[in-house]
Amino acid sequence: MREGGTDAALFPEPFPLMRLTNPVSLAHLFLPGETPSRAEAWELIDWIESLEDVIALRGPDRAGSLLRALQLHAQRHGLELPVTSKTPYLNTISPEEEPVYPGDREVESRIES
Repeated sequence: MREGGTDAALFPEPFPLMRLTNPVSLAHLFLPGETPSRAEAWELIDWIESLEDVIALRGPDRAGSLLRALQLHAQRHGLELPVTSKTPYLNTISPEEEPVYPGDREVESRIES
């Protein structure tokens, strides 16, 4: 953001997104040291508000479908996207096959307390 690390140079204080239920600061939406123009910041607000409208009117499943379609479209055009994958944890060792715990759980519990 601009000098001082706040949105103050770009927006009046306080600066909630106008139609959002939860006011947000834009600082966390840009990379550290990135200085968006006023037009870029308002463009981001427009995208966020549009997404909020889809969530409110059509639900999170529809919003997710749109985001997946946008991601695929961006990748087809050669854009590099940040990795934000979440994979569910799956223990591949059955409880019967797990080795005996090597420590003393009672002692460790007291130490942690």
